This record gives sequence, structure tokens and C-alpha cells, in this order.
Amino acid sequence: MKKSGRKHREPAITEVFFIAGALLVVIGLLYSLKKSWPSFDPLALAMLIGIGLLLVVVCERLRILVTEVSLIAEYLERSALSSEGSAESGETATKG
Repeated sequence: MKKSGRKHREPAITEVFFIAGALLVVIGLLYSLKKSWPSFDPLALAMLIGIGLLLVVVCERLRILVTEVSLIAEYLERSALSSEGSAESGETATKG
């Protein structure tokens, strides 16, 4: 199976989730450092980093889903084109 040579850009929503998750991880770390330096506030750190990592996981799942759905759509399009081609060649053969 060949993949097309074109570059496939991720949908905007997955990029937004990934950026938001990464920012939440960084903000959580900075918040916890600012709030309780020199010791970490474990609850604040765990909550914010957990939310950020959850967003990153959701982003990855969406990326996989979009990739698989686009692959299925490509297969369906190929199937439809090949069935149209065979139907047209069959009709011309019986008419002639």
C-alpha cells in the first residue's frame, strides 16, 4: 500500500489540545514553584500536570482517530472509483 506524497497536516483541534496540554504542564510547574518555593505544593502540581497530560493523551487519540478515518475514506473512494470504472466498462461491452 502506497501512501500519497502529499503532506498531511493535523486538524486544528488536535493541535490546540496538544498546545493547551503542553502549556498546562509548564504553567503547573511554574505555578507550583512560585507558590511554594523551595518546596513543591504536591496537590497543585499533581492537579495541573495531570490535566495537562490528559489533554496530551486526548490529542494523541484524536490524531490516531483522524488518521484512521482518513485512511478508511481513501479506501472507500478507491473502491467507489473502481466499481464505477468496472460498471462503465461492463455497460459499454454489452451495448457494443
